[in-house]
Amino acid sequence: MKKQHAFQKIEKYMLIIALSILSLNLFANEKGCQADFDTNMLDGFAVEFINMSDVQNSEIFWDFGDGNFSYEQNPIHVYADSGAYFVCLQILNDTCSDMICKLVDLREASGSDDCDALYDFGTDR
Repeated sequence: MKKQHAFQKIEKYMLIIALSILSLNLFANEKGCQADFDTNMLDGFAVEFINMSDVQNSEIFWDFGDGNFSYEQNPIHVYADSGAYFVCLQILNDTCSDMICKLVDLREASGSDDCDALYDFGTDR
């Protein structure tokens, strides 16, 4: 969810941004279940998501953090732009449920010029 705010004057403001990492266990069993995933960066803004969860026969739900979703086991998702995306995987079967969210940062992988050093130099003659 994106929040927008229009400031009334041009001046310096302090912003506090809070991020929360979600972990959810709806059901308990003796062994429990653990959602987990890994990523493989592909060409451009494509990412392969690899389900590493330890639960068999579970329903799977991916939230890619950009408004797109998937129910595939190991989906490949192509993002529209570089950036950092909060990706969540939720697993659910008859005995347990778990969710894990991780930050997937495409800024480094894309070679983006988001951070430019500003400097000036001169020579003494």
